[in-house]
Amino acid sequence: GSNLPTHVINNGLTLWRVAEETKHKLSDVETITLEPFTLDTRPGDTVNFDRNISVSRAEMNQLISDDLDKTIRFIKEMLILDSAQSTSNSPASLNVIVCAGGSARMPLVYDKLHEAFPQAMIHLEPGNLKECVTKGAYSYYQLQSRLGRVSFNIERVKPMTSTRYGIEVRDKNNRRVFE
Repeated sequence: GSNLPTHVINNGLTLWRVAEETKHKLSDVETITLEPFTLDTRPGDTVNFDRNISVSRAEMNQLISDDLDKTIRFIKEMLILDSAQSTSNSPASLNVIVCAGGSARMPLVYDKLHEAFPQAMIHLEPGNLKECVTKGAYSYYQLQSRLGRVSFNIERVKPMTSTRYGIEVRDKNNRRVFE
């Protein structure tokens, strides 16, 4: 259990919801006005955010730009590490990028990916993130299998969360190849 008071947890959930709604709306328009919301400063004492609070896409871009840059640097580093094993995998040889999840709708995501990988076709899949990851992992395995490179160093892949997705790939001898 958490040691945080319930009102603090509820405030966090409220702010997360407002941020998600803001991100999604700013994917389609340049400026939005936040819907009214309430935070509890302590049990029984609230602050209402019901005034016209405006947020622009430029402000959102400023907030997320550094995180996007770090993510792109990580992708390039992983491709460079992989290119030590295979001459066909390098940042310059990347020709398709699939960006999944709600953030895939954000124009800055597309712009930064296109800037970093100008040769790549970028597919934005704002739908079911888990489904996209699962399909991508299986597609990667199929491609590697056809190229005769079914083994890869799984120790370089570190889980970002404790969540597990339901895919397991076995080879023709029923040995687990990918989970």
